[in-house]
Formats: sequence, structure tokens, C-alpha cells
Amino acid sequence: TDEQCRIESLHSEAGCYRGVVAARDGSWRIPVELPLPGRFQVRNVLAVVATARLLADQAIQERYCAV
Repeated sequence: TDEQCRIESLHSEAGCYRGVVAARDGSWRIPVELPLPGRFQVRNVLAVVATARLLADQAIQERYCAV
């Protein structure tokens, strides 16, 4: 996860966080707002975004790159 993306512009308000998840290579950025309190939620959203991007990339490759 840390190898693929990072959190930028992280702000906390009443224990809830908001920021931008960005690819380490700068190819994409996704603003996120976490409604659940706790800093550990930031790690969770990084894992979710990294997994979703990986699955999306695999689906694109399977669709357009016939083996």
C-alpha cells in the first residue's frame, strides 16, 4: 500500500480525517473524507484505494490485452 499511494493534505476535525490519496507516481489523486473517527481509518482508506486501483488496472488489462 505505501509503495503505491500516500495521503496528502491530511486534516483532522473532531477526530475525523480528510485529505487526498495520491499515487506515488503522481498519475492520480482522490479526495477522501472519513466520517468515522480515528487515525487508523487513514490506513484503512489507503488500503481500500490501493486495492480498488489494482483491481481496476487488472480489469482494464484483461479487457484490452487479450492473452
